[in-house]
Amino acid sequence: MLIGNQRFNRYAWLRSEEEVLILAFLQGAVYAWCNQHHDAPFAARHFVGLDNRVWQGTPLIILYNHYRNLHPNRSNRYAINQAGRALGHLLKRVIVEDKRLFTTDVRARVRHYSCIWPPQDRQDHTPIWQRVFFERLGA
Repeated sequence: MLIGNQRFNRYAWLRSEEEVLILAFLQGAVYAWCNQHHDAPFAARHFVGLDNRVWQGTPLIILYNHYRNLHPNRSNRYAINQAGRALGHLLKRVIVEDKRLFTTDVRARVRHYSCIWPPQDRQDHTPIWQRVFFERLGA
């Protein structure tokens, strides 16, 4: 759960299976960060930028491929920027629907999040998107 603005974009062109894969990938990154760094702030670029900018072999390549195919005459940089923006909105959705509590702030035009829920909490942290997906599968 995010304290503050909880609005995020949805992408109608993204199939539900693709969306679940991307959200699960990001959820794992958030859990790993919070487990290792506790309340240290993070941004999407900590997970999928800088040294982790190669998306081949991950579900994130779906975002890049969409924007690359949508505007084939534009530069590669355009597809990278648009995919990064979409990923930021999907990360925000993961955080909004997470059961832990997060704060957010924007520094140098980059949104950062911090987990403020104590790690020893034993409540069910299963995000809404994941519960809905498994209910549809009948699991």
